[in-house]
Amino acid sequence: MARTSKLIVGALLAAAVGVGLWGTLDYTRDTSKRAAANPADRSRAADPGRLERGRSIADSRPLRGTRQLLNQLRGVGLEQAIVLSGATPKRLSVTFTGEQDVSARTFYEESGRVVSVGQIFGAPLPPAGGLVRLSPSMTAVEVDGVLYWSERGYILTIESESLALVERLRWRKAGNR
Repeated sequence: MARTSKLIVGALLAAAVGVGLWGTLDYTRDTSKRAAANPADRSRAADPGRLERGRSIADSRPLRGTRQLLNQLRGVGLEQAIVLSGATPKRLSVTFTGEQDVSARTFYEESGRVVSVGQIFGAPLPPAGGLVRLSPSMTAVEVDGVLYWSERGYILTIESESLALVERLRWRKAGNR
């Protein structure tokens, strides 16, 4: 039993070191909740074709459904979209940083509450935090009440209190029905 425990602890430490090598990411639960409470506060029109290097622009858009979400994500250059199946997307908040860095946060209405799901292309995972098992084969890093994990070249985020919804996240091709 002691040997098994040592192997498990060793594997978790190795995973933490691997996650730590990816870098840092500064999204917190407070930012997510503020944006969910009043996304219009951060709304500004953005044209990704006119961005200057290092400049950050946020764009907030109301949504009428999943089809519009997929089209909007394709319009900002994301080829794949993570979608919370069975929930209604209400708002999409997109942030452009630099020439190619795009992060998208979709706010869903789910059972009378707002759930925020984020996807960032090419960004690193946070270097430190608690490890949380999402499934037998996936682990997330928890930092300040937000779960971060990597799939398909994207960093995905969801609040820790919404952990049960992770199994309902599905990949869809952006821009398709």
